[in-house]
Amino acid sequence: MNNNILFYEKQKFTQWWVWAILILTLGFELYIFVRQILFGQPVGTRPAPDVFLIFSTLFLISLFVFVCRLQLETTIDSEKIVMRYRPMIRKTFYWDEIEKAEVINYGFVGGYGVRIGTRYGTVYNTKGRYGLSLELYNGRRIVIGSQKPEQIEKILQQLHKTS
Repeated sequence: MNNNILFYEKQKFTQWWVWAILILTLGFELYIFVRQILFGQPVGTRPAPDVFLIFSTLFLISLFVFVCRLQLETTIDSEKIVMRYRPMIRKTFYWDEIEKAEVINYGFVGGYGVRIGTRYGTVYNTKGRYGLSLELYNGRRIVIGSQKPEQIEKILQQLHKTS
C-alpha cells in the first residue's frame, strides 16, 4: 500500500428510489414466500410453483446483498490512480499510461453503474454528474464518477506542477 495517498473517495448507491424499489420488491417476494412455502397458503388464482418462488426469493436476496456491497473507490497517489468498483472491478492506471486527466461534467449517461460505449468511453459511477476523465495513450477513455470534483482538480493541478 502506498503511503503517499493524495486522494481517496468511497461512494455507495444512496438514491432513495433505488432502495425503495429493492425493499418493496424483496418485501413483496418474502411475503409470498412465507405465505405459500412456510404456511402452505397459495397466493393468487394461479400461484407460482414452489421451486420458482424459492429461486426467485434467493435471487432477490442475492441482488439486495449485491447492491448493499456495491461501492466505487478511487485512490490517487503520485504513481497511479486505482479505481475499484467492488465487488467486481479493479483497475489501475499509472500516470505514464495517461495522456490526459481532467475533471468533467459528463451529465447523465443513461443511468448509474458501469456504462460502456458512451461518448466519454466507459463511465463508472454511483450518482452525480462529475468525474475524473482519463484518456490513455492506448486510446481508451474512462470516467470515474466523483462527489469531490474540486479536490480531484486540486490534486491534478498539484501533480501537473511537479511533473
